[in-house]
Amino acid sequence: MIPFLKAYSVFNIDQTEGLPEKLQATPAVAPVRHENARHEGVDNFVTNTKAEVCYGGDRAYYSPLEDRIHMPNLDRFTNSDGYYATILHELSHWTMSIDRCPRKFRPTIYGTANYAREELIAELGAAFLCADLQLSLTPRPDHAEYVACWLELLRNDKRAIFQAAAAAQRATDFLHSLQQAEATDGDPVRKTA
Repeated sequence: MIPFLKAYSVFNIDQTEGLPEKLQATPAVAPVRHENARHEGVDNFVTNTKAEVCYGGDRAYYSPLEDRIHMPNLDRFTNSDGYYATILHELSHWTMSIDRCPRKFRPTIYGTANYAREELIAELGAAFLCADLQLSLTPRPDHAEYVACWLELLRNDKRAIFQAAAAAQRATDFLHSLQQAEATDGDPVRKTA
């Protein structure tokens, strides 16, 4: 088998006319949340992963040595979507453990290609999870630092984006597989088979 890319022209359903009623878009009603309100569905998603999360401090990170996520409290963020996007980013890192979704490289030193590769995986994983859990993903201040590393990685390895997206999808699927099958209707947590 030889892998290849194929392009398709697609349109948003809102850009189409004359579709049968069953295919017409129904307006999605996003839940109203206050700026720093808890999001029970996403809190449950994080809890169901059984990842160890320590709250407090002033920075978010995953420590592979401790196998623990460190996360500032919600009130340290300007809005709850930013908080949840950050914890989903760190959960994506958490999947790198050998007994979860191990990476084929060691992302140990800041500024290296492997470090950039892992950050790209975690950011794509967070984007996938935010879409699944109906959260807004807004740029964080650390994105500016990572962009230069990502660009260098992508210039040097034309397949890096595809490999990172595949690893992010594996991480996302793994996190979804940890969810309880009895998710309630209306809960944004995707049910797993």
